[in-house]
This record gives sequence, structure tokens and C-alpha cells, in this order.
Amino acid sequence: HELIKENMATISYDEAERLALSGNFVEAERICEALLPHFPDHFSTLYLLGSIKFMTGRFEESRELCIRLIELDDGNADVFNILRVSIVNVR
Repeated sequence: HELIKENMATISYDEAERLALSGNFVEAERICEALLPHFPDHFSTLYLLGSIKFMTGRFEESRELCIRLIELDDGNADVFNILRVSIVNVR
């Protein structure tokens, strides 16, 4: 049962990533938001959602997600870069 749940999450994340890369941020964000209650620590989903919020100018929300990502993996330079630019844009 858990394996099926993880496979469904992977398929959903892949679809969200595909949508985001094609510029359909609204649908990609909707999928990410639907995944997070079931997989709250899924790094890739959090990262994609934070990137979408960053690219759509919601810097405060992006900053909050970056902080969560750093709690999960404090060695990811991309997250620190998004966080840095988000903080500058929130001010």
C-alpha cells in the first residue's frame, strides 16, 4: 500500500514538474499543494512549489518554503540562492 502511494506521488510530481516547465504554474502549484498533506517532507515537491511561488512574485511564500527546505537539507545551494533573492524582494 505504501509503495502504491509513493508511486502515485512520483507520477503526480512528474506531472507538476512538466506543467511548471511548460509555464502552467497554476496547475503545477495545485498538484504540489495536493501532494504536500500526504508527503510533507518531499523535498522535490517543496522545492518546485517554492520555485513556482518565487517565479510568480510571491517572495514571502517562497521564503517560507526555502526555510522549510533548509531544515530538510541545509546543503542545497539552489535553495539558499532562492532564499537570498526572496528576502531581498520581500523588503
